[in-house]
Amino acid sequence: MSEFIDVGGLTPGSVTDLAPVDFAESSISITPRDAVSRVRPLDEYSMRDMPKDKVGFAKIGDFKGLENEAIIVVDLPPPGKNGENRAEHYVAMSRARSVLSLIFWSVNQVDGRSAKGSDERELGQCTFDRCIAS
Repeated sequence: MSEFIDVGGLTPGSVTDLAPVDFAESSISITPRDAVSRVRPLDEYSMRDMPKDKVGFAKIGDFKGLENEAIIVVDLPPPGKNGENRAEHYVAMSRARSVLSLIFWSVNQVDGRSAKGSDERELGQCTFDRCIAS
């Protein structure tokens, strides 16, 4: 979030975090306290008039039909083999006017096996033109 606001020059109100789960269950809720304090979970009323001083947070399905300048999608499961979650992926990724960022957990794979054990995960981020593993 800070990359978009502090570095990218966007206002907090022009950024929305989307997840398939409620705020309390999302990875946004476990980010450092200063980052969480910049986020406001949106309800059906505040979604129509985005708060200007906070980054909004909404469940993907609740944000259908709305958009914002920058969208950060978190906790999105991979699409299923039979097209499961396809609609949710489409809704999440089509809400951004200018900037789309996907934050995901991925298993670090080497030759089909986890490189450091079956529970080894790394945080990754995809933006329009790049993916970064941290």
